Amino acid sequence: MLRRGVRSLLEEQIEGVSVGEAASGPEALACLEEAAWDVVLLDLHMPGSTGLDLLKAIKHRWEHVAVLVVSMSPEEQYALRAVRAGASGYVRKDVGLDNLVQAVRRVAAGERWIDDKVAGLLADGVAHRDPEGALASLSDRELEVLRAIGRGQAVGQIASALGLSVKTVSTYRTRLLSKLGLENNAELMRFAIDQGLG
Repeated sequence: MLRRGVRSLLEEQIEGVSVGEAASGPEALACLEEAAWDVVLLDLHMPGSTGLDLLKAIKHRWEHVAVLVVSMSPEEQYALRAVRAGASGYVRKDVGLDNLVQAVRRVAAGERWIDDKVAGLLADGVAHRDPEGALASLSDRELEVLRAIGRGQAVGQIASALGLSVKTVSTYRTRLLSKLGLENNAELMRFAIDQGLG
């Protein structure tokens, strides 16, 4: 329903636009194989792929395609990672419709869409401050595992969702405990919830 709403908005607001839809990571890659798209609006939490992995795959194969990341996650959690992975911009799902259209137009023109908050995070990163706190030390995959733990998923469920072995997920869990200075799953879950990752 959300995809159809965004599609209708873009078709109404941008003259001559052609819009496609994908419900999962593999479906998005198939759409890119079939047609020459200029812009991808990428939900970081779509099924079938982690958003950052999908972003990297898109930029690796279709470097010219502008990717505008759309997420409900706070900018502190994913915006810098997305920009570093090649995104042309980062928009929260609660942004106004006019801003979304403006962001699409801007990245389609080869520019970047960076709001004031993301610009501040980027400036902090350049100044060698750590705007993400403890999350900055985590790899993209560790962040995805932490997010799944925050949703209450068991190791087996996480392994299945991310296409990993149970042993690999357990290794990521051990790394998370070490990097975050925590002692057990309950503390990991509490940390994830406190950070808005659940």
